[in-house]
Amino acid sequence: MMLPKNGSVVVIDNEPKEAMPIIQVLARKGIPVTYYKGNDKTSLPKDKFQNVRLIFLDLQLIDTSDEHHISKHIANLLDKVISPTNGPFILVVWSKNRSKYESMVLDEIKKHEHLFPSCVIGFNKRDCLEEKIIPSIDKKNVIEKVLDKIKGSIDTEEIPALKKVLNDVLSEEYNTEFVARENALETIEKHIEEGLKDAGIFHLFVIWENLVNKASSSTVQAISDTIETNDLWEGNLRDVIKRMAKARTGQNDISDDLALKAALGTFSYSFSEELESSIRDYVFPDYVKLDSPFIISGYDSGDVKFEISRYQGADGKPKLKLAKNGTSIKDNLSVKNFHKLANGINQPDKSIVEGLINTYINIPNLINTKLHLELNPSNELMPGNVYKIDVSDEKKIKYLPTYFDRIDNDLNKYQFIEIEVSPICDYAQKKWKKSRLLSGVLYSGELTAKSKIDHLYPVRPRVIIDEKPYNMIFDFHLFKSKETDEVEAEREIWFRLKRELLLDIIANLSSHVNRPGISYME
Repeated sequence: MMLPKNGSVVVIDNEPKEAMPIIQVLARKGIPVTYYKGNDKTSLPKDKFQNVRLIFLDLQLIDTSDEHHISKHIANLLDKVISPTNGPFILVVWSKNRSKYESMVLDEIKKHEHLFPSCVIGFNKRDCLEEKIIPSIDKKNVIEKVLDKIKGSIDTEEIPALKKVLNDVLSEEYNTEFVARENALETIEKHIEEGLKDAGIFHLFVIWENLVNKASSSTVQAISDTIETNDLWEGNLRDVIKRMAKARTGQNDISDDLALKAALGTFSYSFSEELESSIRDYVFPDYVKLDSPFIISGYDSGDVKFEISRYQGADGKPKLKLAKNGTSIKDNLSVKNFHKLANGINQPDKSIVEGLINTYINIPNLINTKLHLELNPSNELMPGNVYKIDVSDEKKIKYLPTYFDRIDNDLNKYQFIEIEVSPICDYAQKKWKKSRLLSGVLYSGELTAKSKIDHLYPVRPRVIIDEKPYNMIFDFHLFKSKETDEVEAEREIWFRLKRELLLDIIANLSSHVNRPGISYME
């Protein structure tokens, strides 16, 4: 059973006794659970979760049969638990009233984009719970306690009469409770396992987070186990951490703040190796597949639904089909003509299809942005910082031919930039004497820069900045140094390149600087 093991499972039920079978099943699998009583606002978290992956939800959380009120209550409750930055999650509807409330509840929560579940699994509580009638009090026990309290205060011969009076007064009252059936754990486990197989690619994220959790635990163990566990462990390990930090920074006189950050940096390197090893050895379950109908973009307003799908044509080549409300509008189109898919379609459908095309085209750009850019960086001088360099239109016209054969009339499509390319080890060891900067241009994605010129480096990943696609190009001839205090005073950090892309630029810059050249006669 593929379940998240990083504390991202939530159970919401107004009856703790009814929630207990779910919690027991998960505990048996080593899955930590956060439980909330659905009718108690004080039990909800002060801060919303950012990593909920699985929610078990009872529908009857408040004392009413009003479907609208129940749906609104659940949507508001989930909104207090799940952060807008949470990501995908599976919703398990665990209720005695599924057939009555589930449809309206799902319609309500799907109005909120961050509450839209990746997959919905449902099963009836009654499959796992049974009604049991039990006395509201233990009458026999109460009578015995009363008689014990008054022993010695009344004559022995009066006790039978008093016992009869107490027995009559304490008339039998009964409560009905739901308790777990003998096979409750097996039933719940079966429902979850069958439902999770339909979650598809969602499992890839769960697998990733589980492997990350495992790798981080292995890293902690590997480092902490270098010191024998005894009364001196704390002091000895402090010394080990300090020595690790000195090795990483190359400094002997180092503050605790810098040492702790450097130590965590070393942890990160070890963690990366552990994670890579775990990924290499992982065997994926057969229900985690990438097979799909290749629906690459979709639009659904409720009344109108558009889908663009890709399939294998009769000639063996991939083809495109555009359908509206299940009826094909265009078919057997070459994938190369994807950007022309809206041609010949009348408004308002044309605008919708153009929006789908742009959405699909921008998917790689958005992923590249997430992978390679830090758009809200800390205000700190460090490798990867990208700074805006404002120049006049006159200078743009003068300098842009270095990078472009053809200059667009709209000069706002070009922004001159500089990137900090000082070695990362200089930053880690605080050995900067001067900032090393490389000049270039950030330009609109529809433009084309020069290529195959040895001193120009066009950055391959296209990124999204201010909701628009852009490319970058740098000129190795414009590599220079500048005093660090001048850079900090004169430059405002726009965004920052992450390590992988930055190292690629530095490697190509180094290769260009170190090229030997050759003299020869023709």
